[in-house]
Amino acid sequence: MQRPGAGLRLLVCDDSAGFRSLIAAWFADDPDFAATETVASAAQVLEALAGAPDVVILDRLLPDADLDRDLAGEIKDALPSCTVVLISGMSAASLAEQASASTADAFASKATTAAELKRIVMGAIGSTRSAPQPRSGTDG
Repeated sequence: MQRPGAGLRLLVCDDSAGFRSLIAAWFADDPDFAATETVASAAQVLEALAGAPDVVILDRLLPDADLDRDLAGEIKDALPSCTVVLISGMSAASLAEQASASTADAFASKATTAAELKRIVMGAIGSTRSAPQPRSGTDG
C-alpha cells in the first residue's frame, strides 16, 4: 500500500543558504517526498510555482517581501491544493500573532527538529487534502 504522501514535491524558500540546505537534507531521504527544490526569495518562490510543488516551506521574513505581504496567500491563489508551512525564527508569541494573520496551513519555529517539522508538514498536508477545495469557474 502506498503511503498517502508518497511522491510529494517540496519547495523550500529561505534567504539563508544554510537553513535551506538543512531543511532539504531533512527531507532528502524521506520516502514521502520525491523531489526537493530550494529558492532564496519571494520572487523565486513565485517563479518556482510553475513546477507545481505539493508543499512549500516558506520563511516568514524574506528581504524582498514586505512584512504585511501575505506570500502564503499568493501561493495558495496560484496553487490552491499546495500546502504552505510558514517557518520563522520569531518568538513563539510573535509567530502566533503572524499565524492569525496568514493564510498558511501550518506554522513552525526555525528552532524545530527534523522530526517535528516533518510532523507539522504531514499534519498540514492531511488537513489541506481533507478540506473541500474551491471550485473554479462556478458560483455554486
